[in-house]
Amino acid sequence: MPLRLGLPDLNQARVGFVNDFFDADALGGEAQVIWRHAKDWMFWCNVGIREVKYLEPWFRETVVEPTTRLNLGGRYLPEHGWFTDVSLHYVSDYTTYLPNPEELLERRRPMELGHRIMLLARLGYRMALDAGQSLEAGLTVRTPLGSSFREFMGEPMPAFLQTESAADYGGELLTRLVAGYLRVWF
Repeated sequence: MPLRLGLPDLNQARVGFVNDFFDADALGGEAQVIWRHAKDWMFWCNVGIREVKYLEPWFRETVVEPTTRLNLGGRYLPEHGWFTDVSLHYVSDYTTYLPNPEELLERRRPMELGHRIMLLARLGYRMALDAGQSLEAGLTVRTPLGSSFREFMGEPMPAFLQTESAADYGGELLTRLVAGYLRVWF
């Protein structure tokens, strides 16, 4: 997405997609457990397990989507005052096939992803303003535990295809991020 005056220029933005028309069979499910220790405390765990079998010959022997996704977290969230929440997100390893943008025919090549854990945390303060209104200020942290990784397949855009931005081809690299925020509830 190109920028104009430091903001996204929606009039010049483009949407792209890859239409993979492969036949596949998928089987799986999800389960979640939530424990409310007290009014302000909550802990949760959810797991998703799914197996996808592509019916195309060159996909059959490869796990092309994560089989397991696991999320663990806890939250302390009083009506007003200091609050925090922390969660860990895990995705099992898998191989996917990325069209190579440097090749004229965009032949696909394998890309290994997964076996990664992401930590998300939030710390803030919420104060009452008026009846049913409050102001919240805080910090959010997103960090991979270990090296940076991609949320889904992708690679840096080749130099000859870059325009005015240095955007990646496919999934963006997930790196460490600390951000402040201000939120009004009314």
